[in-house]
Amino acid sequence: MPRFLAVYTMKPEDFASFRKLTKAEQDAIDTVGVAQWAAWEEKNAASILDRGGMVGKTTRITRDGIAKAFNPLCGYLVIEAETADDA
Repeated sequence: MPRFLAVYTMKPEDFASFRKLTKAEQDAIDTVGVAQWAAWEEKNAASILDRGGMVGKTTRITRDGIAKAFNPLCGYLVIEAETADDA
């Protein structure tokens, strides 16, 4: 069966807006989101081959040196499904 890489992205401005919230507001959002994520994972557990993980900060390495870089990728997982639509 085909495998698909699901990649999670986030705009830097969305992350900045979240970080401007109070700690209590961030925790409340995280509490709801983690519960929703856990329910989704449980429902789709048979199709998830690799739960993946979060992606750290990005560094760009070129012949001119090393520099911080923006990368909208924040996480991934691997799904097995018949089609991309099924995934």
